[in-house]
Amino acid sequence: MTETGTEVSTDPLAITEDFLPVPERALDVDLADAFTKLLFRSSIARRRREEDARAAESAQRGLLLGLLEVDDVLFAVQEKQAQLPPGIPRPDNLVEMAAAVQGILRKKLAVAEVSPMRLLNYVAHPAVADIVGRVPSADKPDETVVAVVRNGFNWRGDVLRRAEVEVAVPWTGQDPEPAPALAPAAAPVPEPQDAPEPRRTPAPRQRKQPSARKPRKTRSSRKRK
Repeated sequence: MTETGTEVSTDPLAITEDFLPVPERALDVDLADAFTKLLFRSSIARRRREEDARAAESAQRGLLLGLLEVDDVLFAVQEKQAQLPPGIPRPDNLVEMAAAVQGILRKKLAVAEVSPMRLLNYVAHPAVADIVGRVPSADKPDETVVAVVRNGFNWRGDVLRRAEVEVAVPWTGQDPEPAPALAPAAAPVPEPQDAPEPRRTPAPRQRKQPSARKPRKTRSSRKRK
């Protein structure tokens, strides 16, 4: 209690009507200039923080896109094995192993907030999918996704990778004309080459028969003088 009868609070955080004491060294500070410098430093710090965040997000996005390529390979293995004609030997448990690895990868991607798009039997939206083929269908609405060629993925609510799909088109009652089969390329025929001229062998030279020699004249003894 004070002399005037008012109660004094001992709580250091209590709000009172007393003014806070101003340090003596703060009396000569230009408050406008100091506040401007503070705003400038805070803006630089915020800009650096945003640049670091963008760099980290870009690196993470690149890593996630690399993992999606692994998911594509596992998906392709299962699709190719399912499309093999009967009678073709299949590796033991290859599809099961690929599916198990893909399941583990999908769980890791889900932790990073990456989720696959569910487009099958839905109308293809141009914002998330690219149409790479059209299939005539009598029971599917127009532009309905009937096959997913490449899976699309979302990341934190945004498109991480667009999907590639095939959609249905109205069936006209006739099968689409098949693409003309290309005739097998004929084997290249070698160009006829001129037959080499027969090599002429020179006729054997005939040796002259030695003619009968005339009897050699013998010198008579010199006459003595």
